[in-house]
Amino acid sequence: MKTAFFKALGVASFDEKIFICYQSNENKPDEFNVDYSKDGKEFIHLSGSAHIETASGNIPIQNLSFFRFTKTQDVYNIYYLSEFEGRDYLEHATSLDFVLWRNVNRLFPITEPATQIPYYEEEGKEVIFFGGRSLNIGLSENGNVWNIKKIEMPEGRFTIGAVKEGKEGPLLIYFQNTSHEGHNHYSVSTVLLDKEDPTKVLWKTDKAVWYQPQEWINQKVEPVGIVDFAGTFISYWERPGEGVYCVTHNDLEKYANEKSNLPHAELIRNVGNPILLPRPGKIWESKQVFNAAAVYHNDSVHLLYRAVGDHDTSVLGYAVSRDGFGIDERSEKPAYVPRASFEHSLIGKKNKTGSSPFESGGGGYGGIEDPRITKIDDNFYLTYVAFDGSSPPRIALSYISVKNFEDKNWNKWSDPVLISPPGVVDKNACILPEKIDGKYVIFHRIYPDILIDMVDSLDFDGESNWLKGQLRIHPRPDYWDSNKVGMGPPPIKTKDGWLAIYQAVGFQDNSRYKIGAMLLDIEDPSKVLYRCSHPILEPETYYENGGFKAGVVYPCGAVVIENTLIVYYGGSDTYLAAATADLDQFLDELMFDNSPHLDPITLGATVKFNAEINQIV
Repeated sequence: MKTAFFKALGVASFDEKIFICYQSNENKPDEFNVDYSKDGKEFIHLSGSAHIETASGNIPIQNLSFFRFTKTQDVYNIYYLSEFEGRDYLEHATSLDFVLWRNVNRLFPITEPATQIPYYEEEGKEVIFFGGRSLNIGLSENGNVWNIKKIEMPEGRFTIGAVKEGKEGPLLIYFQNTSHEGHNHYSVSTVLLDKEDPTKVLWKTDKAVWYQPQEWINQKVEPVGIVDFAGTFISYWERPGEGVYCVTHNDLEKYANEKSNLPHAELIRNVGNPILLPRPGKIWESKQVFNAAAVYHNDSVHLLYRAVGDHDTSVLGYAVSRDGFGIDERSEKPAYVPRASFEHSLIGKKNKTGSSPFESGGGGYGGIEDPRITKIDDNFYLTYVAFDGSSPPRIALSYISVKNFEDKNWNKWSDPVLISPPGVVDKNACILPEKIDGKYVIFHRIYPDILIDMVDSLDFDGESNWLKGQLRIHPRPDYWDSNKVGMGPPPIKTKDGWLAIYQAVGFQDNSRYKIGAMLLDIEDPSKVLYRCSHPILEPETYYENGGFKAGVVYPCGAVVIENTLIVYYGGSDTYLAAATADLDQFLDELMFDNSPHLDPITLGATVKFNAEINQIV
């Protein structure tokens, strides 16, 4: 019985086709498969006996990796790494039929994956592009010995994917990886080089155009290669034990030619911000009004906002806006107050008793913090952070009938019940407005992740039936949301998926809360389809920096009115503000951003992957 084995070697695009080379246990040790495709996803088997000849015989394929291809007239070229005595060397081979290859030479001293632009020269010398700790070019007069020059880019860990000759110079598409918790995390970026001096950068993407998706975090992933297919770049990735996937990257050459940043989703602040201010004459909201839950109901936006007054206890106020911005009605008394001991045990006291390692997020001595509201059937469900001033903050749940909500019968809220386990700081809870596979979906946060629970019922007993954190959405290493992430408002259902607005903090800017967006799969909201590479809003204005806590924009509510997305957020834990976007444009820009869909490809040869043994059979 043969040992199960699969290895993707490389991809190429010629003659309106995409080729993929790979080896499996069906091949002889010195042979590999070549398949081709007209769409980049469905491949047809071409040959199972492709091989590379040398003067001493065929090369064992298991020692080869990172195939990169070019074509000059009728000759195909392959540049590949060949392992010898524990080291990789760059080799060059040629073919007339893409099946029978003959080794030509070794490119000394290059030891990284590399590729060329046919007939492209610098100072009359042949040029090759490769990565490593830096992006580099090699210059050679004979194709054997190369003089290395660094491209003017910060150091990192780069692998060349593809290069294309543009109007102003070479356009380089490359993989970059960083190590996190023992795993490589890949992204794709692009840079435009000067035609006259390709070590100089004319333009580069301000952030990666693609980042390893949520479901691949802390998983083994290998980049196979990138092709330019009819003006569109497609990258290919191998998941050992699962298969090969492709990602389409649109319009990269267009933005390189324009030297413009890639589009990304963003929110525009309401010109009338802040929309709510503290009221010094009201003892319960004299200091802070912020972090509002929001729901669009009966042609108006209803806001339940967090308020802190003279007693330093968080309660919830109520306000109504017909257009989503101007306040048409505002309650004279709180709409929701602490009623249980786990919400606040120090009501009316000015000072904490004893000491506690836990603090109220947003100031005060605890109470009802950071609400979210969801309408399900005939009830409005309220989730919030309950804090008693000393124990770890936990998630509480209450509900009120739609009729009582409309009539403002605030004494009709159900008794609050804790739904997160004791002894754990758990925040940022919200409920999806629709069941998925017959289950309610609850998002919450235990540092540093967004957690997701699928539950049969919202009838928690408050004693033993706790949220468990069945699924997770993680922060992203080396991104603006690298430290911690938390769900904002309940995700909004759109034609493209569940739009989730979230708040996050990055290690590189650890004191500032920013707002992001992601699109979740409509049938599986634990699956992130798209996620913004930039914040969609970050603290910049006086009301986002001049309050109780500077540098905070914190979303708890969002609605859509006539295709306008309105996000309600707390500014510096003191004011309530709003920001907007055209929903269709926002979704288009979010989907353009750096996490395009992963499409599994179908190979032409019979290959059955077995994820459990991380091989094929």
